[in-house]
Amino acid sequence: MILNRDERGFTLIELLIVVAIIGILAAIAVPNFLNAQIRAKVSKTEAEMRNFVTAQEMYRLDNNAYPPHFHTPWQNKFLTTPISYVGSMPKDIFMNPKNPDPVAWPLTYGEYHREQIYNSDGGVILPPQQRVPNNPDDVRRGLAGKPFAYELWSVGPNGALDFNVNGITGFTYYQASNGTLSIGDIVWVRP
Repeated sequence: MILNRDERGFTLIELLIVVAIIGILAAIAVPNFLNAQIRAKVSKTEAEMRNFVTAQEMYRLDNNAYPPHFHTPWQNKFLTTPISYVGSMPKDIFMNPKNPDPVAWPLTYGEYHREQIYNSDGGVILPPQQRVPNNPDDVRRGLAGKPFAYELWSVGPNGALDFNVNGITGFTYYQASNGTLSIGDIVWVRP
């Protein structure tokens, strides 16, 4: 079969140009997709932390105190039994149980973590100025919420607890503007 001029195929140059254009588009799209995944996980973490705060507050209203605090795999069992304030404890999406952070895992066992700022008698455990000095609003909330103030944290996208690192005292707060995989924890202080 003989092809006439109007029925010829693509030249090698034309194919190379198409492949190059597809490669450039992929190089632009893939990092944006990965950043969108991290931003979605941060949003999910913040939503789950809000639910965790709500469960803590419901428990406090019923019992006039927050649940007992342990650093064990069953540290949040009082929120699920005997009264279910939450159906099940959400896991910190940034905590990797196969390769856990050696500092954070023994504190959280993969769940979001609540750390009291004050003892039940109002005595300070660790002042907010030392825990969260990098966020003046959190320091104010911690001081104003006595004796019920606590911090709630997630290890953030880098998967490590960033407390007292790089010469910074207290928590280093995660900020997406520093890069989606930058250091920092997602921290909330609640009265």
